Amino acid sequence: MSMRQRVQAILRDGIQAVRNTVASKHRAEFARALRDGDFEVTPGGILLRGSARLSGRWIATDGNMVQEGHNLYTAQGLGDALDVVFGAQAKRNWYIGFYANAVNPAFNWTAANWVATAGENTSTSEGWAGANRLAYTVTGAATVSNSESRASVTNNRATTTITVVATTTITLNGAAVCSAQARGATTGVLASAMRFPYPWTLPNEAEFGWGYELAFVDA
Repeated sequence: MSMRQRVQAILRDGIQAVRNTVASKHRAEFARALRDGDFEVTPGGILLRGSARLSGRWIATDGNMVQEGHNLYTAQGLGDALDVVFGAQAKRNWYIGFYANAVNPAFNWTAANWVATAGENTSTSEGWAGANRLAYTVTGAATVSNSESRASVTNNRATTTITVVATTTITLNGAAVCSAQARGATTGVLASAMRFPYPWTLPNEAEFGWGYELAFVDA
């Protein structure tokens, strides 16, 4: 089944729900665009033509430098989001994993294949302590985010950090939002992923902070 057919199947009995969840000026547009498959995947997110964009933004810092960039929302992540909003899927918990390979995320990445493809860091001796990915805790707002104000570097620093454990250094090239908690897990859903603009080379005991912001905004 193609992605467009999947979206249509998810929404077949749920178009009415959109009228109860979005601003009145967009209700008819959103329902029509999703029903008809009238959307496209862009570097900035999922674009409902003439209506809105679903996009994400990462903020990462080691306390000295900040990198900021946009993510790719996957086909699996989009399908799950539509299942939650318009179908019967319960809302999931989400976690952040970091990867080492110098690869760009692809729309067809899934929870089952991204760990091997991207090389998720799962080591506690050349990575950081703990068997689990980092919990992604959001605040309720028009923009769902765990980052704070964008006004300064201090406020851009996310509320969650890792402390690096390494013989010398580790390198991180990107990050992903997953529904499975355990590092290296290949179950559940991969919502989105991003390759950092530049690799992070982090020494032993360095603190690395992250923030992720998901927005559904006018296009």
